[in-house]
Amino acid sequence: MKFHFASIVCCFLLISSITKAQKSAVVYDNQRIKRPTEIMDVTADDLKLNDYYKSNSTSNQIFWNRQSLIRLGDYFQQNENGKQLWTNKIKETVAILNQWDFKRGGMGAKRYIYAVEQLDELALIYYFTQNKVLGRFIQQHVLQIAKLPIDFWLHAELRGYDKEKPLGMIETASLCNTIAASLHLMEGLLSIEEKKQVSDSLRWKGLQPCLNWLDKPGKNNFTAVISAGAFVASKFLNDTVGRDNAQKIMVGYLDNSLESDGSYGEGPGYFNYPISSLLPAVLCMTETEREKIFSKSGLRNSAIWKVYPYFFFTDVKGNLQPNLIHFGDNSYSDGTFLSPPKQTVNVLLASLYQDGLAVWLMNKFNSKLDLKELLLLFSNTKDLPKAISPEALKLPTINSFNNGDCFIRSTWQNNGIVLGLRTGNGSRVEFSHQRPELNSIGMGAYGEYFIVSPGAASYRSPLYYLWDRNTRSANTISIDDCNQLFPGNGNYHFIKIDNAAFWKEGTPKAEITLSNSSKIADVLVNEAAKAYPTKMNHAQRAIIFVKDPGYFVMIDKLEAADSSHKYTWRIHLNNRDEKGVMKKQSNHHWQFNRPLANLNVYLFSNQSMSVDTASGYMHGVTRDYSPGGVNEGKLGTSIELAASNTSKSKAMMYFAVLFPYKFSQTVPEVYFKDGILSVGKDTFKINNNQCEIKQKGITQLVGFNF
Repeated sequence: MKFHFASIVCCFLLISSITKAQKSAVVYDNQRIKRPTEIMDVTADDLKLNDYYKSNSTSNQIFWNRQSLIRLGDYFQQNENGKQLWTNKIKETVAILNQWDFKRGGMGAKRYIYAVEQLDELALIYYFTQNKVLGRFIQQHVLQIAKLPIDFWLHAELRGYDKEKPLGMIETASLCNTIAASLHLMEGLLSIEEKKQVSDSLRWKGLQPCLNWLDKPGKNNFTAVISAGAFVASKFLNDTVGRDNAQKIMVGYLDNSLESDGSYGEGPGYFNYPISSLLPAVLCMTETEREKIFSKSGLRNSAIWKVYPYFFFTDVKGNLQPNLIHFGDNSYSDGTFLSPPKQTVNVLLASLYQDGLAVWLMNKFNSKLDLKELLLLFSNTKDLPKAISPEALKLPTINSFNNGDCFIRSTWQNNGIVLGLRTGNGSRVEFSHQRPELNSIGMGAYGEYFIVSPGAASYRSPLYYLWDRNTRSANTISIDDCNQLFPGNGNYHFIKIDNAAFWKEGTPKAEITLSNSSKIADVLVNEAAKAYPTKMNHAQRAIIFVKDPGYFVMIDKLEAADSSHKYTWRIHLNNRDEKGVMKKQSNHHWQFNRPLANLNVYLFSNQSMSVDTASGYMHGVTRDYSPGGVNEGKLGTSIELAASNTSKSKAMMYFAVLFPYKFSQTVPEVYFKDGILSVGKDTFKINNNQCEIKQKGITQLVGFNF
């Protein structure tokens, strides 16, 4: 792999121009408050549960109603899980108070606007303890935030600052949630003048900029996050106009951004983030409001989409850990890109829709519920339904979703095989957080992630533009070493690499032409001819999953309309932990070894081809805030296997076998002769626009439009 210096310089200049406005902004990376000299260290005994919550009369509360708060307090006192949760929260709170600073960890840990998101939970602990030291800590930070200028509230360092019309984005919305909840729970800690000062800042530095942004809401996760923050702040400030506007936009996002089948075009990470951000708003709603806002949305079906990409492995401690097949600007687990995923979305789906599959997801990941998730459950008049597994629901093991995600699974059990295929034409959210990677695949088996997506680097990193958003980083076909079509995105498509446009602006399109399941095999056929700048008759990929013993045959047909081209077949293999070992067995056979299982890759063509291996990038499970972070990965964290025709041609076909296997399995001989692909005694023959599959005396015909 080589990147040219001129290209990298060009990319740096691009990033510089994008962030020009932000560079002059103040960086709020500290704002630590000096601990008052009279305050001594606290212990857990100083933060005991106070029965105040049972008698507090202020709780005809705008949000977090009296019943849910009482039930939460009783849970802390009477339930063993509740007692343990309370103990853990008090331990964390003691550490914060004794260092007189927030926990500082994760992406953006050095930015104050992210650290203060802990305030609302601390305010909830204060509500249940009435501890004066904790109250003092909260009071000092709330007053400091109120006094900070609007560029802090807008996180202008990253988002910029339009003085004519300040725009509040996701950080501003989160701050609205935090300050409104904190003010709500810290009754008596502020004087009348101080409360007015904080409320005025919330209105003019928080709510109004969010409402400004919502004047032209986009089709992406920002709309969910910002509308929810504006809804919460409006409710607290009794701004009915702002509340109604935020609610209208929230409903529009839910009804028009999610697909009717519950899938979401920005991918699982960017689904879980905006949907979980709705929780503070949901806690402000009555059951009638919840029904009105959520009833028509495809969100009711989202648990079905959520279960398909998962596969699991057992860690060194014997714990079951999730991983998932993903595409686009996502990472290797959902939620906030951390593993295991947060429960918030599962709890919302279970609560809002009485969804038994969402309850199954809650139980599957065995993550403990957090404070606000418990408040949601305790605010309901109905108990959650019983868990229902995908098997009990009889979900098919092959499925294609409206957002472009397609999956084939060998089983719903933990230790199975999962393959994902990317199709579509942008979905309801258009191409937000997508990449030029149609016909790309990902695959995991027997606990190992084999065929991988790069994940996500820092948005400010050259890798984000030169690798992540490049067709080369995908597991698909490149034509003449150029990228697939992709919609114009600022000036990004003017970057040039090897004198080829980094993106040629356009609207790519692919569609599933066949989805079929039989006793022998599951089959997906995807046509992506309209995904390329080159005029193509076919860029067709067929995925055949042979159920017994469990392997894939992948057939690619490339046919240009009127010219000859170089067609490059490519996959990337997981070496993020440097435990992947690629061994060439022959000119058509490679063995990829991983600690839990191995993968045999066989590749043939109907014409002469050359095959090379190279190094690629596979990023960490979370995104770095700035370039150069440890989670950006390094060259060699993926191993690239690429093949190209040695002479340009108008048309060609690739035949690949992807055979994952446990160490105890025997892999049959695989060969390609006279147009027939043989995997042991199984045969695959292309004839008259069909693939004839034979196994154990049974024949299956699959029409490919070849």
